[in-house]
Amino acid sequence: MNTHIKQLYNDLIKNLPQREKHTEITGFCGLEGKSYSSNRELMVIGRAVNGWHKGIKLSECSEERFSEHFEVKKSSSQMAWLDKAWLRRGHDDKNQDKERGYNARRSAFWRVNQKVLTKLGITDAKDWYHHLYWTNLYKVAPHSGGNPSNALIRAQQAVCNDILKEEIRSQEPRRILMLTSKSWANLFIENNVVASEHKPLLKYIDFVGYWKSGDESIPLVIAEHPQGRKEELLASNVCSALNSLIANQ
Repeated sequence: MNTHIKQLYNDLIKNLPQREKHTEITGFCGLEGKSYSSNRELMVIGRAVNGWHKGIKLSECSEERFSEHFEVKKSSSQMAWLDKAWLRRGHDDKNQDKERGYNARRSAFWRVNQKVLTKLGITDAKDWYHHLYWTNLYKVAPHSGGNPSNALIRAQQAVCNDILKEEIRSQEPRRILMLTSKSWANLFIENNVVASEHKPLLKYIDFVGYWKSGDESIPLVIAEHPQGRKEELLASNVCSALNSLIANQ
């Protein structure tokens, strides 16, 4: 995490709504797979974490406790948490209790990401998640799960926008995929993107264009959230849209 992003997270903490001080929240920052830096092929962006690390009450969240709740320790395998969550559990495993932990194969979000990396030819490895950079639009969410409240969204949106811009600038991805739906992404893409003149009409695809980062134009696709969608079709259409953007650059 660079100094600029760390300062933005400190600003984020200051903005959190104290009127909800008894709410337990969890903090998130972007995670880099150990193989991502070799090609920087794909940044994947979700809405917000649905439960994450241990919670902290808003009233207890401070700059002094920043590293405990937000900062990722320097590591060559920040996505290693998926080693157990993906590799050691089957899709049909029904025993997803607290003792066994999170089963990533039961997440449409992660299943679609695997399909996208395979279809793009980035990797078909078992540890495919080490080949991407993962972040979220909103960095603070309820610890109990679910999306941030409207108050929590309003409090963090401006700073999260700045964090996302800095993440994209510093990570330099070749492609960006937002699995959020455009309604969630609108405030983040405003003034940061240029729509493609060659937008393909593809099911589940909300936006096709380029993220402007300095002199760079990075292919960007915004798709509907995968939950309840036909995952194979969604992944295929994401790849078609990304390939179209690269071809027309």
